[in-house]
Amino acid sequence: METLSLESGNVIVRGEIFSVESRDITKNKGWRLSFQMTDYTSSVKVSKFFRAGEDRGSLAELQKGMYVTVSGNILYDRYDED
Repeated sequence: METLSLESGNVIVRGEIFSVESRDITKNKGWRLSFQMTDYTSSVKVSKFFRAGEDRGSLAELQKGMYVTVSGNILYDRYDED
């Protein structure tokens, strides 16, 4: 993860979750899952927004200490300013 940057585009990373946060979004009745993970070289925050009624699958069961593999785009999050 230490080599990731905004220019990295689509990436696949594997690491340990060390923080998990989820919350309901009342404005549009959605749900947001965020977690931070590390490969012990660096860390990355992962966020996923679910629309009302969208299946959350096993993502709702993520917990601190789990090892996961994640695929996605590296983007600046204006909401978290990160």
